Amino acid sequence: MPKHVALLRGVNVVGRTMVAMSDLRDLLVTMGFADVRSLLQSGNLVFRTDRRLSGASLERMLEAETAKRLGGVSPTYMVRSPAEWKALIDANPFPAAAKRDPSTRSEGQIEGETTVTGLVRRPADRSWFMPSDNAAANEWFSRDPALYAAASGRPADQVAPFLIDANFDASLPGGLPQGGETIVDFPNNHLGYAITWFGLAACCAGVFVAFATGKLRNPVA
Repeated sequence: MPKHVALLRGVNVVGRTMVAMSDLRDLLVTMGFADVRSLLQSGNLVFRTDRRLSGASLERMLEAETAKRLGGVSPTYMVRSPAEWKALIDANPFPAAAKRDPSTRSEGQIEGETTVTGLVRRPADRSWFMPSDNAAANEWFSRDPALYAAASGRPADQVAPFLIDANFDASLPGGLPQGGETIVDFPNNHLGYAITWFGLAACCAGVFVAFATGKLRNPVA
């Protein structure tokens, strides 16, 4: 029998919309589903059925029976096969955000000594117009190793008093953490400056000539 995975939205293990996982499992067994299991305590279900129904049909059936048999609770069901859920995960439009947790990119967790090539930068506080640092979410606008050490529970004297902005490395396993974010560029805009200032000087000279010519043509008696 094909396997299906159902994610429920709008149920809780406590509070007004409390639903016991045992009640959900019993409900699906009563409806004729097989190998019914619940994952964690958040209303996620795995079951099998030989009914040839689409995911949308299963969702409507489960939502109607849940509302009727479990005291008026009306959760939203999202039913997909394991292959369909995998396809949705693989099509994640935010792959970089999904890999913020280092445990999701074990191939990039290099053990032992390694060499980092990049730009050495001294610590610096965030500017006044930047948002505040969010240590809980690991979002930083300050460049200060001491702050990073405090947030991770490390003594400040065990971290270097500088940062290294790593160069981009296409050979890095997993592609993260991504380097090359700091672009070193020294633009030469002196020609533009010269045109601007000499243009202003020419304008001032023109204004003076116009003023002086007017005075000479109309002398004050």
